Amino acid sequence: YIGIYDEGTGTLYEDEPFQIACLSPEAYELVGTWETAEIRKAKSVDEIKNVDKKCDLAQYSKSPQLLLKLSESDELSVQVAVARNPKTPDEALKNLSTSGALKYNLDLVQHILYHQNISDETAELTISLMGKDNKERVARSEFTPERILLMLSKNKDPDARAIVAANNMTPQTVLEILSTDSSQRVRESVAGNYNVSVKSYQQLLKDPESIVRQNCARNRNQRFGPLLKLLMKDKDMAVKRCIIENPNCPKDVLENLATDQNE
Repeated sequence: YIGIYDEGTGTLYEDEPFQIACLSPEAYELVGTWETAEIRKAKSVDEIKNVDKKCDLAQYSKSPQLLLKLSESDELSVQVAVARNPKTPDEALKNLSTSGALKYNLDLVQHILYHQNISDETAELTISLMGKDNKERVARSEFTPERILLMLSKNKDPDARAIVAANNMTPQTVLEILSTDSSQRVRESVAGNYNVSVKSYQQLLKDPESIVRQNCARNRNQRFGPLLKLLMKDKDMAVKRCIIENPNCPKDVLENLATDQNE
């Protein structure tokens, strides 16, 4: 027996036992209703005990009211299904952001943060509540939206900022901000980022920390090959070794380093 969710009234009902052929997701898009929830005299979402059927509703419903209600579910599979639904409103995503699963379930975290309807407020809340490991995985992912990377670049956790700085998908505008970060590790990551701008790279060549300059010397972007000559007079031998090991190092720079009396 199959109960029907009425998109118009926002209710689930089954007045008399009857049977309807289940619609495929494709048919759902055309008809506008998803009729897979097996409900026995159900009057509300709370009465649906079958988690699989509740997930069907969460993943394919177009009703903001139903999705908001389902976002309050304690079942992780239902929460993820709601987060995957492109019709889920920001209010429902905000409900999901308070889920304890944010600390360990990357799938839920990414579907919330990558959702097209998420507001900056909800995204910031999600970032503040998710676990450190998930925060670092999101910062490292090549699929993380630019605006989320920007938020993570301002996070108080220097480890998260450093991972954003190392992500080759991070916009140059964000890398420029991170190039002046108070954390050495963050600046070090920017220096080694393939997509860092020439302006930021030249600034980092003068960084007081040797490890940052070493990463500049290690950067394999061909654009920076000619700029390695600016490090030839560096007092740190480790920096010079990194220059020599860089395959983009110009021949004249190598020759100068070869005759350097410190070598």
